[in-house]
Amino acid sequence: MYHFSIKPGETIVITGCSATEKEAFIDLLLGLQYPDCGTILFDDHPLETIAPPSWHAHIALITQNAVLLDEKIAGNIAYGDNRCANEAQITAAAHASGAMTFIRQLSEGLQTQTGSLTTPLSTKQRQQIAIARAILRNPSILILDDFPRQEDCNDTDLLPVLEALIENRTTLIFSQQVPSLKNIDRVIVLEDGDIAEKIKYLDYSPHY
Repeated sequence: MYHFSIKPGETIVITGCSATEKEAFIDLLLGLQYPDCGTILFDDHPLETIAPPSWHAHIALITQNAVLLDEKIAGNIAYGDNRCANEAQITAAAHASGAMTFIRQLSEGLQTQTGSLTTPLSTKQRQQIAIARAILRNPSILILDDFPRQEDCNDTDLLPVLEALIENRTTLIFSQQVPSLKNIDRVIVLEDGDIAEKIKYLDYSPHY
């Protein structure tokens, strides 16, 4: 059984878990399933007592293989703000995520229908749209599932984008290796279904 507390604004890396354990962990955090024993608390409130729409409004999830809706790129980004965002906000989020670099090369730009592309969007491009969606949502809690590989960060400048997104918000990063981020507060190592190690991880300043 896992037992630990997360302070507001902390960046925590969780490593050592299997794919199945990670998926179950994320489902629990999203309130898609509830623990068989124990309780997940948010500001001392059991998670199961919080209405899912209210809880999900606090969270953004970015995965390595981001899934997009079959609609316009603008709509995919606006989904992060329950489709309430205007064009200026969507464009600003696309610029901040770096997605605008490839979007402006599309014939219809932000109005391009994702399902109509002759060449499907790459994994990196889908992830940039997912990051733009999270930027627009501006959540208090960010979950990164499978942090981008170092070579992907270098190729697309994702690392500084994610640094900016993580700043001043509670962040959980699920990764098999500790990512090269400036400010990681703790690394939690899981082993055989339990916490094997908690590492204070400060004063690491990578160069990019």
